[in-house]
Amino acid sequence: MGNLSPLLMTIWHDAWHWISGFQTLVAGVFAVIAAWIGARALYNSARQTTNRQIAQERERSERRKQFGCLAMTSELQELARRTVQAKGTIVAVIGANTEVTDAIRERTYLTMPSVAQDWEVMSLLPTGAVERCFALNRKVNDHNFDISQAGGAFGAHDFRESLKSRADAIKNGADALAMLLGETELTEP
Repeated sequence: MGNLSPLLMTIWHDAWHWISGFQTLVAGVFAVIAAWIGARALYNSARQTTNRQIAQERERSERRKQFGCLAMTSELQELARRTVQAKGTIVAVIGANTEVTDAIRERTYLTMPSVAQDWEVMSLLPTGAVERCFALNRKVNDHNFDISQAGGAFGAHDFRESLKSRADAIKNGADALAMLLGETELTEP
């Protein structure tokens, strides 16, 4: 029996170390599982925040686009109206064969919509609308340059006709672009 006791003690000691090691292994496995669950929860939370921010930014961009379309449509309609008035002034000056004064130049100058200068709003519009807006801007700039250079009763016959035809092109371009943007605000993503 004397020899049995150290053997039992060794078995008990080895069993205790095995149970202690197993307990450490189980605790380690649970720690890894808990860490994975925590990391997954943190990842999902961050992803939801990011998705929410992306959705908010899309909504904000869509509202800016809607505002830009509405504002530009209104301003383009005003440009078309002002172009008709400018053409009327040009025709009246030509008909009266009077000198072009600074007051007449002021009445015949045209301005593009202020929204067309906002690149953030313009970047939200469809490419075709932006291209048309740039083309219209070039026509308005050409018109204003010619008005600033005009002398006499708007100069020679060809010059007069080019002023009148460009005014018609500006009016038609402004009306067409306003119509396109009016449709864009509800249909374009």
